[in-house]
Amino acid sequence: MSRTLYRVSSLIVVFCCAILFVACSNGGFVPRCLSPGDCPNGRACLPDGACQTNPAENAKPDASSPTEKPTPEPVVPDTKETTVPDTKEPVTPEKAPTERPIEQKPDTSEQISPLCGMLQYMTPLGVATGSKLTFSVHGKDFPQDSKIVFDGKELTTKWINATKVETTLDLKGEITREVLVFLRCSAGKTIAKGFIIAPPGPGPQLDGMSPAVLGLSQIQPTFTLSLKTKFLPTGGRTYVRFIPRNAPTKWFDIGGSDVKIVHPALVEVTLRQKSGFALGEYDVMIMDRYKRFTNTQKLTVVSAHCVNKTQEVFKQNSGKVDILLVIDSSASMGDEQYELAKNANVLLNSLNQNKVDYQIGVTTVDVDGVQGTPGCLFGTTKIVTSSTPNALSTLQTNIKVGTGGSALEKGLESIKQTLSPAMLNNPNCNKGFLRQDADLMILIVTDEMDQSPSTVQTYINDLKALKASPYQVKVLGLLGGRNICRAFPYPRYQAVIKAFSGKEIAYCNIADDLAYRELLGMIPGLRDAFALKHKATPSSVTVKVNGVATTQWRLTHTDVTTVTFGSTAVPPAGGIVDISYTPVNPVSDTITKTGEKIDYLFVVDNSGSMLNNHQKLASEATNFINRLHTHGIDFQIGVTTTSVGGTPPGGCLGGQTKLATSKTTAAYAANVLKNNLQVGSVGKPNEQGLEAAKLGLSATRLNDPNCNKGLLRKDAKLMIVFISDEEDQSLSKVSDYIAAYTAVKGDAGLINVSLIGGTRNVSCSGSILGGRYIDVVNAFGGAVGSLCTIPKAMMDIADYPFRQPFTMALSLPADTSKAISVSVGGNPLVSGWKYEPLNNSIVFSVAPATGVEVKVDYHYKTCP
Repeated sequence: MSRTLYRVSSLIVVFCCAILFVACSNGGFVPRCLSPGDCPNGRACLPDGACQTNPAENAKPDASSPTEKPTPEPVVPDTKETTVPDTKEPVTPEKAPTERPIEQKPDTSEQISPLCGMLQYMTPLGVATGSKLTFSVHGKDFPQDSKIVFDGKELTTKWINATKVETTLDLKGEITREVLVFLRCSAGKTIAKGFIIAPPGPGPQLDGMSPAVLGLSQIQPTFTLSLKTKFLPTGGRTYVRFIPRNAPTKWFDIGGSDVKIVHPALVEVTLRQKSGFALGEYDVMIMDRYKRFTNTQKLTVVSAHCVNKTQEVFKQNSGKVDILLVIDSSASMGDEQYELAKNANVLLNSLNQNKVDYQIGVTTVDVDGVQGTPGCLFGTTKIVTSSTPNALSTLQTNIKVGTGGSALEKGLESIKQTLSPAMLNNPNCNKGFLRQDADLMILIVTDEMDQSPSTVQTYINDLKALKASPYQVKVLGLLGGRNICRAFPYPRYQAVIKAFSGKEIAYCNIADDLAYRELLGMIPGLRDAFALKHKATPSSVTVKVNGVATTQWRLTHTDVTTVTFGSTAVPPAGGIVDISYTPVNPVSDTITKTGEKIDYLFVVDNSGSMLNNHQKLASEATNFINRLHTHGIDFQIGVTTTSVGGTPPGGCLGGQTKLATSKTTAAYAANVLKNNLQVGSVGKPNEQGLEAAKLGLSATRLNDPNCNKGLLRKDAKLMIVFISDEEDQSLSKVSDYIAAYTAVKGDAGLINVSLIGGTRNVSCSGSILGGRYIDVVNAFGGAVGSLCTIPKAMMDIADYPFRQPFTMALSLPADTSKAISVSVGGNPLVSGWKYEPLNNSIVFSVAPATGVEVKVDYHYKTCP
């Protein structure tokens, strides 16, 4: 028996060795690495963690010529890889599909051939299932007949050049796993590399780093670097990559036990003296378990936490503007259209001279279809740009819209329809007119009052929703002058013009170019001067524009130093201006405290016992909205109920107008909130507030235009407010709801939860202590108030963000051996703040009031 076992064991060993030999001879064994020093024979360590290979090493040497050792080619890691986010609800790693192991079968029909080139790396290295994206394979010596083979399937491939080929990946329906990718050509194939199909959901993001400036002396012998992240899966191998900006091929990774995922929003990296840091700047990024890279953040490594020069980077204005001319096409407007067209050269000449990237479209006030398609831009060439042939004559033709339009002038409705998704996506009408990164200028030309069907506030809200900032929209009116020309009154147009800080121009000025000159004066032009944060030592200043050094500038010194460019050297639109200089000690940092950006979700108990409380809540809506306006909060407020069954679906917002927002007047927002808080009293008796909030914040509800679409903004904090006289009766554990809410923003620090109900300190008759709600409040922080004192509770919720500590980061490392002074609103602040050396910041125990100037005077620490 023992002899038989010995023979069987021997056969197994021989069989395994044979498999290993075949794998190695076919290029299947690729050494793994974390840094270039880990690779044999001086090979480069590629960004996907594999040592560089050369297919020629596997080919039989030509006996007639000596074998040459290939020189490894350095590979610059692609730090710009992106993934297409999946709109489905993110799947946590615990719930991710089971990864399918790779089945590697020997391929006897194809041989690895150097004639197919060398596959070095891919971008991206991994992506979420369900994504559709452009996939690139990089390397060298790719023949033109190269085809990408992905998981055994040959894909339609675009040959870019001998170092790059591309295809489109559609991973709809794919499960999470690793697949093999190689190139096939007529001569054979390349060595394969692994590609990760990750779980659905957005790829990981790196949102910040602390500190951003690190002294080598701080690594004694270790130092913890904190990385703020989003959508980072836990488990598996996670690496943090450091890429020297002055030598990008000499990157290195830190992983293993030195990378700790504290929670999905925070990663701590242990830096060691032997890590290999040198003085200079590094791009830092994270590679998650699915080989997906985050964006980069800059880390500056200095000899100590000190500076001798500082750098300020500016971005030139976009110089982009979309101009919509809304022209009355009724019978009385013939002469006016002629005058407007005659002066169009003033508009185009100025735009071209100032190198503004413009688009001009013309529509009418006719939405009844009497003349043309309502909302469709006028003319054969609908969008006039600087590259339009015969741009002036084309624009003049478009302006002469004729006088056969409807006698019911509806300018505001026309603007709404012209800028609606239906028209902006119509290739025969307005597609391409509204650009995301361009300002929007609207000039209304009419001698009649607006007769549009909706309220003025509705049209104001629609315009504000078009841009990230209301300052990107300007409305002007060339309207009937009040006692100058014969015309109808126009209060509706006036209200819209005022809402967007525009201008009214007397109608009798249509014969000159005043309207165009006023419009031009509101277009943000290209800047020729850039003010620095601090006074600069003149001899220390260096300037680069788009990475190229320039000397065509001068310095001016007042309270600050300004770099001003010559008239022929103004940085181009969107250009990057990089200014380095040595500040003059002492220095000052000044900010004006701005309001928070908060999305509120009120979850209100709609059972029979809450009817009186609904009325009390509604009566406080005006005070609540006014307090938010006082604090300068950019808010959105939606209301749902504690009922999770029936109609509307659980978690869906109620009300005819679902959101009360700061983009409207305070009175309008208060009226919306007042109506929405009165949710009725016919809800289910088993109040499930925690479940309702979870449903309301789910991807299904947030993507439903009839439910909660638009409730959450990416750059806003989230506050959930529970209002109930009962204990929560949701079916899941409190910890499950805490995890679900955290996942919504990816960072618990961006979420607060408040409660108005029965509390431990005060309870009203019939109110039950909401212990589960209070546990959630304690997890996130927030206000707890009583139904006995609803007015106070509502004010506490409005004030809560401003009762928290406020941090002001300093622009230069403070020298703590010298005094630091703080003033708020011009008054010295002796107490109520402290200097935090780890983050080089001032931490206030209570946030300063909105709109108040905060100033910090200090000396910065210079390097020896």
